[in-house]
Amino acid sequence: TLRHDTAFRPHTVIVAEHVPPLGLIATSSQEARAGPFYVSFFDENTGQLLARLPTRTAQHCLAWSESEGLLFACGRDSGPIRGYCPRQFREKARLVQVGGAARCLRAVPGTMSHLLISGGSDGALRVWDLTQSRSVPGCALLAHELGVRIVELMPRTGVAVTAGQPYST
Repeated sequence: TLRHDTAFRPHTVIVAEHVPPLGLIATSSQEARAGPFYVSFFDENTGQLLARLPTRTAQHCLAWSESEGLLFACGRDSGPIRGYCPRQFREKARLVQVGGAARCLRAVPGTMSHLLISGGSDGALRVWDLTQSRSVPGCALLAHELGVRIVELMPRTGVAVTAGQPYST
């Protein structure tokens, strides 16, 4: 059981991500609809809270990048993609997107693990080079006209599967 209380005020967990090499569970949570918002790190064996970092907005997606050693987080419709260092429990990277805000993230595994894919509120899929902290020029693809909700990667084929907002093409 992971306790998300702050001074006996319960949090709603928005999303969780396993960080296997460090034995951590990361969560995004909120105390109320208008905040405050947090990214928290827990020991996966004991459930002990190790760190809680305040964020400006609710983070609706978390993605662990093993090659960079960072946990990337994004809100639903605002702000940059933030990279948190789970060893130092602090923000270490910020990816600023031109166009719609990132709604979903997926770290690319294997030989291309320095890449991150984001789906935006503008309907575009973007590929990020994490070694340079920027999107790869010419690698944006309009996937859904009303925004991308989900992006998944098929590791054996390298195919990205997306889902858009309802009623989008």
